[in-house]
Amino acid sequence: GQIQREIDTLTHQARNPLSTIFSALMNISHSNNEIGDPDIHNYVNKISTQCYRLLRSATNLTEWQRYVNGLSVYQPQRQNLCLFLEQLCRVISVMIERSGLQFQYSVPGEPVNATFDPNKLSTAVLNLISNAAKFSAESGRILVNLSINQKFAAISVVDNGFGIQAEALEHAFEPFYSYDPRTASICGDGVGLPLCKEIARELGGSVALGTSEGQGTRAMLCIPLC
Repeated sequence: GQIQREIDTLTHQARNPLSTIFSALMNISHSNNEIGDPDIHNYVNKISTQCYRLLRSATNLTEWQRYVNGLSVYQPQRQNLCLFLEQLCRVISVMIERSGLQFQYSVPGEPVNATFDPNKLSTAVLNLISNAAKFSAESGRILVNLSINQKFAAISVVDNGFGIQAEALEHAFEPFYSYDPRTASICGDGVGLPLCKEIARELGGSVALGTSEGQGTRAMLCIPLC
């Protein structure tokens, strides 16, 4: 319908220019390998980080509109959850480390099969990691961990960043609520965490935040294995 066309147009208009920018940045980065100019290296990393944030916002807003208008489609698949998360973290680690942050991930060595929508779970995990990166200092650290019990898998994203004030934490999962503890201003699209909550619900699980202001944040996404 009309709504779906508008969503697709927004996604297309955002992704195409960003893809061109990413491609140009890669070429600049490769060319700079011979020159070794640290300023060019820093500029490329900063632009890449901001472009990635724009891409995440475009993806979040279009996906959120699908939920609001009842157009979201859940497509579960049976997959090895450990391999899925390891591959996702390997890809995102390149972008996170470009921003000067330390990034580590830990998954069980044995395969763990679960039924989930890989696109939806990717969106949720990437949003949690992006939030951790957004609210971390330049020398910050992010750790992603997958733990398993008999019935549930828990994906945690832990940072040692600025943390969240108690008042802001109460509103964290409200659509379009956005708060930067460093400046007390808006800092994003405000649908990343609400989207995580909707995706967790679809997966039959839950998402929660634990934080202390100035001491970092732990986000926990739990999904059933059955």
